Amino acid sequence: MSKAEFIPGPWESFRYRNGGQKGLYVKQVGDKGLFLAKHTFDGIIAEANVKLMAVAPDMYEVLKLYEEFEAILLMDTEAWRTEDSLPKFTQQLLDNWIDIQGKRNKCLAKTEGEITNG
Repeated sequence: MSKAEFIPGPWESFRYRNGGQKGLYVKQVGDKGLFLAKHTFDGIIAEANVKLMAVAPDMYEVLKLYEEFEAILLMDTEAWRTEDSLPKFTQQLLDNWIDIQGKRNKCLAKTEGEITNG
């Protein structure tokens, strides 16, 4: 599988109003960040779309971490040395899983949070 190529994150979403112009934007974080998308209308669905777009690089990272975690779990012979053939998390596996869950929760919070005014 080839490596995904997209403008590096993190990205942010924000609302912009200037005179008669308004819109919802997605851009790279930072003063020199590239503008990536613009919704020229406002509303609940537009806000949800913009927030979801802004969190895309973070979600991609979390999915890659889950993929890596699953591979490590499957290859960890110590985790599978159990009487019932179900994996037992070692402390290292548990710490890794908790870290990934924290990153996942940040993605969810970002999609459910407020859009800032730019």
